[in-house]
Amino acid sequence: MFWKRNSSTTCCGALLSLLNCAGGNGLSMIVTEREPGEICFEMQSRAVSWRDEDVFRAQIPSLAISINLKTSIRVKCCPWCGHSLRALVKQTPDYYRALARQHAPFDKG
Repeated sequence: MFWKRNSSTTCCGALLSLLNCAGGNGLSMIVTEREPGEICFEMQSRAVSWRDEDVFRAQIPSLAISINLKTSIRVKCCPWCGHSLRALVKQTPDYYRALARQHAPFDKG
């Protein structure tokens, strides 16, 4: 089953899948480190991929409409299985610190 724990680093396959989608268009989960040692998780929705954001930002002044390129909301539990995300970080802190560094560009702007 997709929702069952499938590795020692994530609580379920759905979380792992969305962590792997970070920076792409659509729905993803990003890991951030706001303060040293403070690992946070954010559900993020993007209209366009991170790589294409600058192209769209350059075109926005000429458009007569407002466009939301991304939105994020901080979460404390896995939205699919309910597992505490803080507990995951405690189990494998190095993994999540590395993900926070990898996901840092997706948190800008």
